[in-house]
Amino acid sequence: MTKDEYLSELRAGLAAFSKDEVDRAVSFYEEMVDDRVEAGVSEEEAVGSLEPPAEAAARIISEMPAVPRAAARLRSPETPRSWSVAFIVAVVIGSPVWIPLALGVIMVVVGCFIGLFGLLVAVWAIAASMLLGAPIGLLYLVAGVKAGSVAGALMGLGCGVAVTGVGVLGIHLAVVASKLLVKAIVWCARAVVSPFVRTGVPRWERSSMHPAWSLVHLVAAIMVGVGLVSGLAGWGCTGFDSASAASELSRTTASANEFTNPLGLQLFYAGPEPDYSQS
Repeated sequence: MTKDEYLSELRAGLAAFSKDEVDRAVSFYEEMVDDRVEAGVSEEEAVGSLEPPAEAAARIISEMPAVPRAAARLRSPETPRSWSVAFIVAVVIGSPVWIPLALGVIMVVVGCFIGLFGLLVAVWAIAASMLLGAPIGLLYLVAGVKAGSVAGALMGLGCGVAVTGVGVLGIHLAVVASKLLVKAIVWCARAVVSPFVRTGVPRWERSSMHPAWSLVHLVAAIMVGVGLVSGLAGWGCTGFDSASAASELSRTTASANEFTNPLGLQLFYAGPEPDYSQS
């Protein structure tokens, strides 16, 4: 069989498809034959090494997306004309049902992604705000020393450092969640267009964690541990008495506000002012 005969039979097997699709498939096989001929193989041997035209056409059709493949079958001369007409009529008559249903599914999916995006923004905001714990803890340390409250200084520093450690872990959680959301959007988009366009089989590929995050986790764990130890040490200075601990923290908070009051800010609530009228 010559190259022209092979390509002619292949084109006939793909006659139900559009001209562009047929030309693309035929060009691929034509290049295969030409490459083997250039390598020193005769045209008959090059054509004989290929799969038969009918099998090649069947394989190409099976790899087509579902919608173009179904449309091609309807256009095929082997398909009774009455079937094609019946399918078109069914699509038109059923449009009041399947169009709202399809739109409803799309709206549900879009709504889910909007909700997930809002949740992701909240995670980012909370994690980022928790990173302020360390500088606030340092401010409490200075304020506690200034006020002469070792317990308040240690408890304020411990809470701030521990909160920052949790915030660092929260940032990693937000990064992972962001990547998952982007992958989910891409996966859904590919799944939606796959019946119409050849995009390959959508796969959910699991990515491994970057080694740098292990160091970040270690630092965050150390910060949480140091914060807990510092907080417990400060609480221990009060004899593990909750009322005394609250009093020391209130005194330290009032001292911390002295640093921010000149800026016109009162960042911390020191508790209710004592009522001296009862004394």
